[in-house]
Parts: sequence; structure tokens; C-alpha cells
Amino acid sequence: MIPTVEPHVLDILSMTSLHNDVSVDEYLRGRQKDSRYTDICFRQEAELLADMNESDFCDYLKHFPVLSFEKLSENAKRLQELVNEVQSTAKCAVIMPDGTKLGRTLFELPRGLTNCLLILPEHCGLGLQSGMLVKSDNGGLLDISTIEHKHHPARLRLILPADQEYAPPKNGKVVFDRVVGDKHIIIVKEKQRKIHETELLSEHNEAVRQAARQFAEKAGLSADIVNAIEQAGCFHDAGKSGLWQLAAEGGDIKNPIAKTWPALPREAEGLQT
Repeated sequence: MIPTVEPHVLDILSMTSLHNDVSVDEYLRGRQKDSRYTDICFRQEAELLADMNESDFCDYLKHFPVLSFEKLSENAKRLQELVNEVQSTAKCAVIMPDGTKLGRTLFELPRGLTNCLLILPEHCGLGLQSGMLVKSDNGGLLDISTIEHKHHPARLRLILPADQEYAPPKNGKVVFDRVVGDKHIIIVKEKQRKIHETELLSEHNEAVRQAARQFAEKAGLSADIVNAIEQAGCFHDAGKSGLWQLAAEGGDIKNPIAKTWPALPREAEGLQT
């Protein structure tokens, strides 16, 4: 039985940016050893991934990770029953719980794929019906990895003959290009022009003050501690208000600068402190 923890304490401990010696996994997700599920996604290049070496596969995932909206969680026992029924010889890639990759035919998969990620080709005898994994010969449109999503822009991945050359668009950059068998997988990302952002000290200190107070209040701290943390946030950059500004860009002591930094446009939109 999992004991309870006060909500505000759990909120603090579950913040991955804070170091603590208290294990919170069981409070957040339950005991993982009791999991009976396998994550599944479809990728056109799944059979190529099965044959790809470990190093190239890690680079592939770095530039083209499996996102949460692509994945389906399926009961591992039911998955095994479907695999036995289909008896497909299509190759697939499996990321095991320890992070290693296996490349096997679907019928040769090891049993007990709990807490694994199974990457299936579109035509493997399995498909989706009403969000459920089913036996199906209709493998079209199962790979949704390149579509635009509410929280993720569309991505560009190409699968071309190994001897075919590819020239990216002017605003694109090839970040991954590997030959596997008679094909090569290419991943292209959009070039983003860096812009130079500047934030005034007064605006920055006010934003940090508000964020510090909100954090302290949500942590359930006493009023005195909340006020102290708020003041610390307000004056954390006080040393930048004097002669330091003469060396800063612009050198305007009347309107001191908190910081300047190169940032991508999409990142700069959400930058507050």
C-alpha cells in the first residue's frame, strides 16, 4: 500500500530541478514493477530501425524522438495474443527498459515486453480501430510522427533510395542522414535565425519577485518565509544597478539592463525571468 503525502510536499519533491533523497515515483505513478503495459508507435522506417546499429539509432532518436501523442499503451498480454495471431515476419524495433534496442521480426519478439517501447512498421498485420490495437491488413496512415500537433510543430523525415541525393530547402538543415540497406533516412530541421534579446533590470526583478512569491506560497511556507523569499527575488540582481551597467550593452545607468542573450524566436516568446 502506498502511503499518502501532503499535496504541497509532493509538489515540491516532484520538481525534477530540485535535488532530494526522497523517492516520489510511487506517489506519482504507482509501483512500476506492477505495470503490465507496452508503449507502441508506428513508423514507416521501423524495419530500417530494426537493422540500424545502436549508435546511429541513438542519434536518430535524438533528432526524431517518439513523442507522447504518437504512443499507444497496450496491455502486454493482449499484445502477445495479437502477435501470436498475426504471426507477421515484418521487422520492428524494441526499446527495452534498460534503454537497449532489439531488432526482431514481430513473431520473434521476446515475451514480457512490459515497460518497453515497440516501434512497428505500418504494414505488419496490426492496426488501430477506435484507438485500440487490432489485427488489420490496412496499414495506411498509422505513422503520425510528422504531423503538426497542438504542442509540436510538423517534422520533416524522408526515406529515400540510398543512391538518391537530397538538397534541403534554404531554410532547412539536414541533422541526420544514415544509410541502412538500400535506403537512407534523412531528418531535416528548420534553420532558426538567432535574435538578440535584452531585458531591463526593473522588469526582470519584478518578474522574479512574483515568481518567487508564488513558489513560496504554493510550497505552503509561513508568511515570514514567503516575504523573505519575495524580497530575495526582488533584490537578487541589485549588484547590476551600478557601474556594471557601464560595461553592459548600452551602458545606460538610468535604465539598467538585467541581461542580454541570444535566443531563438520561439524560445524568446515564453521567456519571462
